[in-house]
Amino acid sequence: MSRIEQAEDIISNLAVECGI
Repeated sequence: MSRIEQAEDIISNLAVECGI
C-alpha cells in the first residue's frame, strides 16, 4: 500500500470518527 493510500485511509477514518 502506498503512502497516499494510507493517508486517504487515515483521513477517511478521522472523517467517520468526527462525523463529517
